[in-house]
Amino acid sequence: MSRSSYAPWDSECIRVQKEFETVAKHYRHQIFFAAINCWWPEGQCRQYYNLRRYPVLLAHVRMAGEVEYKGPVVASYMIPFLDNLLDPVIPVQNEGDLLDLRAKHDAVLIGYFDFNESPQPPGYKQFFSTAVKALASDPWRTVCYCVISSRRVAVKLSLAKTQRLTLFLWNSTEHYGTKSIKSNTILSWVYSRVHQTQTLRWLTPSGVKSSALSDIITKNPTLVLFTPRSFVLGISPYFDVLREVVMDYYNCDNSPLIRSIIHRSILRRHLLEEKLMELEEKCHEMSEQMADTVVTSGSAKRVVTDSDTCCHSQVVRWRPSSKASDKKCFCTSCVHLSLAKCPANCHRFNCLATASRFLTDFDPNDANNTAEYCNEIKSSYQPKYTSYYRIVTTCSGTHPTRSELGDKYFITGNVVDESSYNFDETVAKMVEQSELQHCHRLNLGLKYSDLNFPDSADGQAAQHWRANFTGLSCRANRTLRFAAVDSVLFPAFAENIGIDIFNETHATVAAIVDSANELVHVLANPLSGDSSQTISKRSLVEFVKNFTDRSLPRFLKSASIATTSGSCQADDTGAERVICVPELSSESFARVVLDPHRDVVVMYYAQWCGFCSTIAHIYLEVARLFQDVKGVVFARINGDTNDLPWEYTVDRYPTIMLFPAKRKMESISFSSNTSITTSSLVEFVWTHSQPAVRLQTSLQLCNRRCLLNNLRSSGRHSRQMRRALNNRLKELSLVRQKMSEIQGIGAKKLTTKKSSQLEELKRLANHLVRSVRFLRHNVVKISVLRAFILERIRSFDRNVTSNAIQEFLTLFNESVTADGKAVHKTNDSKVSKKAVKPKKKTKKYSKEETIHTNKDEL
Repeated sequence: MSRSSYAPWDSECIRVQKEFETVAKHYRHQIFFAAINCWWPEGQCRQYYNLRRYPVLLAHVRMAGEVEYKGPVVASYMIPFLDNLLDPVIPVQNEGDLLDLRAKHDAVLIGYFDFNESPQPPGYKQFFSTAVKALASDPWRTVCYCVISSRRVAVKLSLAKTQRLTLFLWNSTEHYGTKSIKSNTILSWVYSRVHQTQTLRWLTPSGVKSSALSDIITKNPTLVLFTPRSFVLGISPYFDVLREVVMDYYNCDNSPLIRSIIHRSILRRHLLEEKLMELEEKCHEMSEQMADTVVTSGSAKRVVTDSDTCCHSQVVRWRPSSKASDKKCFCTSCVHLSLAKCPANCHRFNCLATASRFLTDFDPNDANNTAEYCNEIKSSYQPKYTSYYRIVTTCSGTHPTRSELGDKYFITGNVVDESSYNFDETVAKMVEQSELQHCHRLNLGLKYSDLNFPDSADGQAAQHWRANFTGLSCRANRTLRFAAVDSVLFPAFAENIGIDIFNETHATVAAIVDSANELVHVLANPLSGDSSQTISKRSLVEFVKNFTDRSLPRFLKSASIATTSGSCQADDTGAERVICVPELSSESFARVVLDPHRDVVVMYYAQWCGFCSTIAHIYLEVARLFQDVKGVVFARINGDTNDLPWEYTVDRYPTIMLFPAKRKMESISFSSNTSITTSSLVEFVWTHSQPAVRLQTSLQLCNRRCLLNNLRSSGRHSRQMRRALNNRLKELSLVRQKMSEIQGIGAKKLTTKKSSQLEELKRLANHLVRSVRFLRHNVVKISVLRAFILERIRSFDRNVTSNAIQEFLTLFNESVTADGKAVHKTNDSKVSKKAVKPKKKTKKYSKEETIHTNKDEL
């Protein structure tokens, strides 16, 4: 009996009600279910049980007492628990059964009890009670409890002593030597040994605050497999593949026994794959037959009534486009003759041979390339130059008998013998009920997760990727631990490291978490070449080997974002424009920030940061001021959902950083001691940006007073440059004159002292030539700048267009030829000439005129 104690007001009880009803419906003929309101203070349940949480699920087992279920209250988890409760002990008939169990479970505990001597041998009741009580802490059978009743098998397995228990681990065997069998002692001994040797385990959090995952990953680098845990289907294919890899990884002695267990696991997986696909096909056809109320029992038989028709049937192997393995379909091709169109030699036409040849070359994908089940395959073929017959082909997932097919069917392939169906009505009903229960179980399993099997790569001829992998844990300095998490029930674990598990194929992904080095590596690209498979045995082996060789790239958590930020601001200039800044992610960060030709300003923020929202409008306002300035970009990034390389991370939010053009290694952050205001942020960007950005900003943001100050400042700098240029020209003239004197002493050979003087003068002359060119270049640029400022002052317009500024910058950058002479392309030639022509009048400058332009003039 299974009992649920609940409280009617509890939200968790309301949520699991449907799951409990689903399980009760599944076992309606085997287990009695009851739900008891255990909240009423005066009720017997409340007085007898001191419950601190709801719901509480208890199972009552005869001869063993009560067992509490502590796992997730989900139908796909509760059904295997009740299966183990119905069959707590499994009989072992031979060595093959034991090997199958070792391939499925982490450990197998076997006891030999001679039932020939007594219907209830000594110690069996205690062993049975131990197997039931173990379900309280091990509801899904990490350890399998088995009995041997045959003395011959017991002797072969060295278990001839009665009441002696043997624990078969994956890599060793241990014996329980105590004569008295006590449940608590046995359980303590078994699970202490299992935990010492367990190399791969499922992690199932309790639903409350738990450190189940952190206790494992904080000690050693851990490979965590996120995959659906398909209890109801009887197998978790990706977990089994990883288990085979792990056993090979820890097989330091290259043990033949471990290799046999791995091989048995592969065979078991392939066999279950075929059985589940056949069951899926059969259940699909059974559901269609039950839904079709019009078809009678007589019409279900496939009988040929046309005398001019012959049919041929055989088994056809077919792989649907959505499946990873072949299916067996029973296909029938019927040749329909038209006697009216039949030519004179029609009597020579071999009907059965034609149907047989057609079915031998028949490809179901040509008939229906989107079909998933055999009964969806139908084909009608009309030969191009033969109009007197056509071939109609239909397929099914079940194999009918000869009596159902009729006498005119010629059957080949594996057809079920008709004698196997000669059951009486009672047995037939039992078989039908069993099939319906299996179909119901399959539907429950498929609702929880799809039926997907990875590529084990066991049939490949060349397996060079397996080289040097067996026993790698004993040869490597970096040893991995392994764990698995149900990705359907616990997706938050994967999301915390930046993996959107439900966007992964089959909701399966593998990741290595190295907490000591704060690294995460994700197996993203399959090496098998099949894009539909994210995980395969080969990809897992290569993943582990690359981690050992330290050649795995670091996985950076990146959020899926839009192209612009969610907080934008309308332009207050009257134009209908909205100012937005690009939103960066881990993938786009390097491409945008490391652009060598642009200054990039980045604001690091987080959703939970309240002050980040407070300054968002200030950041957008400054971005608006610089929106028409080429060479500078404003962006932002959510540092909480995007991982970045260590050199680009910050320790507080918000943080504003500027990455200068051509000097990305000299990035600078906005001082945390300075208030973030519009003026302070503009000053920060203007001060640390490249000269072209500062020039554009100055021209765009300058008012009339600023323009006048810049005009005076540029005039002062122009005069200083011209004086410096004249001085350099005089020095160059003197140097050349001195060189001429030394070279013109005479035709006789120069002394060593004179030669050294001449070489030194040549070097000095080259330096002066470069200095003169540089000064001429700056003089011309200042002249062009003064001309533009004069034009702005004459017709001052605060809303000067960006096109005008860009035209000036083009002139400013192209205003010097190769020999340093000025090239003027302005429309106002008079202003340009006045700006370039030096004034004859000179004067001394006061202290006020030599002051540099300050930040308030912007």
